[in-house]
Amino acid sequence: MDAEAETDVVRPVEDNSSEETGPEQDHGGRPELKQGEILRTLATVEKDSQAIAESFSSLFVSLRSTLSEVRVLFYELILVRR
Repeated sequence: MDAEAETDVVRPVEDNSSEETGPEQDHGGRPELKQGEILRTLATVEKDSQAIAESFSSLFVSLRSTLSEVRVLFYELILVRR
């Protein structure tokens, strides 16, 4: 191999980003969250959780009503057949 061929070889660049620690990163490599960000995130999670709970509650009320109607129709069908 001649010297000119060796200079054409492209070597991969090493990723040293995990070694960098700036004021916005802690020792685990994750960005630090400020208290305001944490509170906004918690408020969003709480609001979403409330919406999900209301949705499930509405779903179960609807299911209970539908099952009640089916039960009544089933009993009427059995009584009519007799």
